[in-house]
Amino acid sequence: MNTKLSIRSLFLRSVSVSVALALLLTGIGSFIFSQTNSATLKIALIADLTGTNAKGGNFIREGTELAVDAVNKAGGIAGRYNLELIVEDSKTSPTEAVNAANRLINRGDISFVIGPLLSNETLPIQPMLAAANIPHIMVATSDRLLTDRHKEAPLSLRYGAQDIHNFTPVAKYAVTVRKHKKFFALVSDTGDGRAGIAAFKEALEKLGGSLVQTELYPFLTQDFSTLVAKFKTSGADAFIVSDVVPTPVIAIFDEYVRQGFSLEKFYGREVLGNQTFFELVASKGRADGIIFSWFYDDGTSSREFNGEIPAIEAMAMSDAFRSKLGQPPGPAGLIRAWGWGAVKLTQQAIEGLIAEKGLNFVSSLDPVKQLPQATIEYILKGATNTETGPKFKLTFGDKLGVYACGQSDVPGGVATYRKGAPVLLQDRHWADELIGGLCR
Repeated sequence: MNTKLSIRSLFLRSVSVSVALALLLTGIGSFIFSQTNSATLKIALIADLTGTNAKGGNFIREGTELAVDAVNKAGGIAGRYNLELIVEDSKTSPTEAVNAANRLINRGDISFVIGPLLSNETLPIQPMLAAANIPHIMVATSDRLLTDRHKEAPLSLRYGAQDIHNFTPVAKYAVTVRKHKKFFALVSDTGDGRAGIAAFKEALEKLGGSLVQTELYPFLTQDFSTLVAKFKTSGADAFIVSDVVPTPVIAIFDEYVRQGFSLEKFYGREVLGNQTFFELVASKGRADGIIFSWFYDDGTSSREFNGEIPAIEAMAMSDAFRSKLGQPPGPAGLIRAWGWGAVKLTQQAIEGLIAEKGLNFVSSLDPVKQLPQATIEYILKGATNTETGPKFKLTFGDKLGVYACGQSDVPGGVATYRKGAPVLLQDRHWADELIGGLCR
């Protein structure tokens, strides 16, 4: 009896050892398989690392780099894909943006391209990347043509806002709160400047206001004394500047103050809330009372409304900056958030594709030719001109999607400065009834 028990015991033990060994080998095999079959997706960023817009270009580079690091430190995308960031300098020049795009196209190994920040640099490279079948996540926050071209460039998506997001909330605040209806406009003679003031004019006229005088200035003008002085005799009761580059905007503001005009009559777009303007002007209390649009909120700015909580990814980016630099991104968070959000959109879309199709299927797709295109198709799945596709948690909201025309729903609010600090006056979606459809 004892012998039989011993034999049975030995048999069970041998089975247990065999099963354990098999499981161990299976685990090792799976580990080897996952390591052997892991892939690297190369994401390229085109940004102005040098030139007049170098601060903005390096801000978006920092946000993009931190997002790539965060994804990789968390094990990559679904444990399958690591990200590698390739950065090209567009040097604040449309010509150099084209050169940068050509270098990326000629590599033949780029899965996604992000950027540049400026519309006049993005416009010439959008059709180039489309012809090369490289998905393009645009972050330029101006010219509507970038959205209108989606039919010709179906792999281009716009994570950046349109000018109507920037200027419509500002127009509504001017007319309904401050009772300013007649505006003098100082406008950069660029695609960004002209598109911006067109959006402001459209919103202003819907509200019963008007542009009484518009003055254009050449790109990167430095002396604005004569142009600003025209405000005094224009018959306007408020002043607006349309430019996306901080340097001329600061020069205009300084001249406006020097000539003794009221800060509460000065309006503009989100550039008045960026790091450069904040450091050189607003932080010193010199811009208290001006009005501008806002998109990014990580919970560090005071607010005068009870609305949406800060976006999860905005707070995640802020935490990443605290870990690396010991402080939150501050006003520069807006530009950095374009880069962080573009990377996170890519990550979450691929994860959604895996959840829908399965890891084996997605892993079978070529990481340069097939997977990027499938990712764009997933982002646009079910989208129409009035309803977005799948919702994503991004830096400008926890339920953001993309319309059929490739335009993301990035709503803007209204902000000012008080005692040298930004204050959010109106929440996102405050002017939605005036904005209407983003596709046309």
